[in-house]
Amino acid sequence: MDLGSAIKLCRISHNMKQAQLGEIADCDVASISLIECNKRDPSLSMLISISKALEMPLSLLIFLASDETDLAEIDKDTIEKLSFSALRLIKRGSDHGP
Repeated sequence: MDLGSAIKLCRISHNMKQAQLGEIADCDVASISLIECNKRDPSLSMLISISKALEMPLSLLIFLASDETDLAEIDKDTIEKLSFSALRLIKRGSDHGP
């Protein structure tokens, strides 16, 4: 699981700087940087704040962070539906900006 990359992907799709995400999510920029580099594990409350700031449901953010071994027990149709939902949300974010 790579939460840092998923958060960074969503943040960049919203044309946000780390400082902007930190301000909206009420986290300091150093924490955002450490999380995106996978040098710090965010708390659940911090993940919730970040997902709200990114306008991304937490479940889809976690899905984006998943690797093949995390998804091994989920049927392919469900994975496909989740993938399309995540892509639509990311696209919506890039259309609207911060």
